[in-house]
Amino acid sequence: MTHRKLYESRGAQYRKESETTSFCLYAPNARSVWLILTAYDTAAPPGQIFLYLIDDYHGRQMLRTDPISFSVVHIFEVNQVHSVVHDETAYQWNDQNWLRQRSQTDPLRSPSSIYEIQPKSWKSSTYKPLKFRQIAAELVSYCQQMGFTHVEIIGILEHTHQGGRGYQVSNFFAPYRHSGTCDDFEYLIDLLHQNNIGVILDWIPTHYHRWHQSHFYSTSLHASSSSPWETRRFLFASALYYLDRLHIDAIRFDAISQMIRRQHKDIPSAISFLHELNQTIHTYYPGVLCIAEETEGYPNLKTTMSFDLKWNIGWSYDARNLLRTPYAERPQHWKQKVLDTLNWSRWGPDKMILTLSHNDTDSGEHNKIFLLDNDMRLVVWSYDSYGRCSCTTHVLQIQHPQFWQYGELDFSLIYEYGLNLVIAYDRGIYNNRRIVIIHNFSNRGYKTYNIPLPKSDPNVACVQNVTEIFNTDHPKYSGSGLFENQQLIIQRHNDGNMLFKLTIPPLSTIILEEILI
Repeated sequence: MTHRKLYESRGAQYRKESETTSFCLYAPNARSVWLILTAYDTAAPPGQIFLYLIDDYHGRQMLRTDPISFSVVHIFEVNQVHSVVHDETAYQWNDQNWLRQRSQTDPLRSPSSIYEIQPKSWKSSTYKPLKFRQIAAELVSYCQQMGFTHVEIIGILEHTHQGGRGYQVSNFFAPYRHSGTCDDFEYLIDLLHQNNIGVILDWIPTHYHRWHQSHFYSTSLHASSSSPWETRRFLFASALYYLDRLHIDAIRFDAISQMIRRQHKDIPSAISFLHELNQTIHTYYPGVLCIAEETEGYPNLKTTMSFDLKWNIGWSYDARNLLRTPYAERPQHWKQKVLDTLNWSRWGPDKMILTLSHNDTDSGEHNKIFLLDNDMRLVVWSYDSYGRCSCTTHVLQIQHPQFWQYGELDFSLIYEYGLNLVIAYDRGIYNNRRIVIIHNFSNRGYKTYNIPLPKSDPNVACVQNVTEIFNTDHPKYSGSGLFENQQLIIQRHNDGNMLFKLTIPPLSTIILEEILI
């Protein structure tokens, strides 16, 4: 596939040296095309608003925006969206240090704590959104306060429904018009980068608004089966544009299950498209992550399509199903919902991001769930039908490399007992310190509980001291404060067996730090 970067030649291309703008449009079903400048200026400088008048082969005339618009604006007087000429050289980036460090760092060996945000509803209503520049400083401050390393931004691509999430895309290049211009969005990304916060784009190759009074899709650019290669080139260019021009650090590919398989049959063209795009990103944008939101259990996304990570929505469904199960019935689901999930994360072919995203928290009983996972974390706002947003998160700032340094390779099961709904595992060693995590999924607390340590573990004999570093029962996490381990007891037996004797609260997570000699 040639000419991957269509945004370098199509659309409104402003040339600063000559102070002129050229317009290039692909309209295969048009008999003729007129450029409409809403304020006539032969040079069409940056800020110039324009539309195309399309005369198609059916005798219809339609006003349409440019499908490769870098900015768009809503004209309230005529209730239309118009394209805007953009000067890509106008904004001066200041994130060179971040980009250089990113290219030299393996993101899969780095800590990731992700905060999902829809900018148009953050601290506002979707119908009266704050601009990108208005939220930038406070978003940076919040991420620093909570220890987030990345923000995952949804609802960025221009879309039609003001009160929605932003998944009915009407332009694959322009940022959402009510949140600001392309330069405004660049400012937000730049400020995050200057403060060592990465940006993940929720990119949407499967949903688009097929018809709108001021958009171009009547030419069937996306719907026509006669031009699959043009569709492929168009989407390819959209993804690369956000990496090239807007310095995005990772792409979350939304809903790829609908692209790659339908009616239980693979779609080879979609699989090859994703594979080629991801390989191109890995080749030319080192340090950028390719993340798949895949919900149907397609095997081995890494090998077949070169994805780095899977957005593991299934984990959150399983977790919620377990937490809504009556306590007496939970042991029956122990293997499937707990052990199999942990083993799949450890031994499965794909690396996982365990998520609690907008899919889980936007309505009903799920909008106040607080969960902590021990690999990559993601925390979100909750969103209601009135376009309001609330952010209620309890996040543990974990500074220990054991949680992330070697990913799933540092997971090792220590103990599990389904009848008590208690499980314990470790997360690796750093600086002679090992992290142990204990979960209690029952409503029964234990003032004294024995956790036997496996004799097969060569590090067991090296444990010198154990300290509790996190306990969900602490009052600052709205716990009772009655089950804290101020001093843990290590029991050693003559036969070489060893155990921890500790207190375990009901419905809790405890994190311990072992000091090894």
